This record gives sequence, C-alpha cells and structure tokens, in this order.
Amino acid sequence: MLTLAPSRMTPADAQAVFDAGWDEQALHDAVSVCALFNLMNRLVDGLGLVADDDYAQFSARRLADIGYTGLKNLI
Repeated sequence: MLTLAPSRMTPADAQAVFDAGWDEQALHDAVSVCALFNLMNRLVDGLGLVADDDYAQFSARRLADIGYTGLKNLI
C-alpha cells in the first residue's frame, strides 16, 4: 500500500509491522527501501534510461554484497 496509496497509510499499518515482530529500525529500513525504489523508478522512467547487461550484473553483485539497506546508505 505504501507504493500504491501512500496517503492511505495509518498508524495501524505500522502497528501491524510491530505486531509481526519487527522493530522500529526494521520498519524504517523497509520504508526507506520502498521510497528509494520509487524514486529510482521515477528517475529511470522519466529520463528514459536503459541499463545494459554489464550494469545489471554489477548491480546484482552489489545488491548481493550489501543488500537493500546498504544500497540506501550509498545515497
């Protein structure tokens, strides 16, 4: 819902995450990753960027090495 209807998010949505056993840092990281993906998708789509196979392989290795939270820290 955060991507499709962010204005409909409520404290109950965060509470559901906590009730599932996640802590505040995990919620923060999940929201940050979602926001980063939305930003990057809009930049790529808006600018008409196309990644070649070399970049896709490089990006996949970086993601495997540092994960999504690490990617957030790069920016």
